[in-house]
Amino acid sequence: FPYTTLFRSDHQVYVRFGSNDAGEWGVKVEDLPGVADPVIGPVDTVIDAGLDLHVFAGQRDDAFFFDLDGFHQTLRTGDLSFVNTRDTFAGTNVTMFVVEMSLDAVAGGGDNLTLWVSSGRNG
Repeated sequence: FPYTTLFRSDHQVYVRFGSNDAGEWGVKVEDLPGVADPVIGPVDTVIDAGLDLHVFAGQRDDAFFFDLDGFHQTLRTGDLSFVNTRDTFAGTNVTMFVVEMSLDAVAGGGDNLTLWVSSGRNG
């Protein structure tokens, strides 16, 4: 990966997706801090890995709020035209991967955590 000289991680976590012969999709997470074995389970399910650690991979409602119509009207008129009840992306989905764990598990007792994520597709 060309950016590896710019960004160095303290710990690398590997996430892989795959399907079985029945077409069911699953996720495998390896090298989570404090967890010896890979965490494996179905997508769209919160997977309990023990030690107050949870993994989720799947679709969720887009959490980003944005009034696209208000944005375009603001550009056209120059007057702020945002409406706080008009959410253009409500009901649309995003695919996400979430790991829930204690800060102590990944920050080594510190109070700061910086993340760098990359994704790719093989095949």
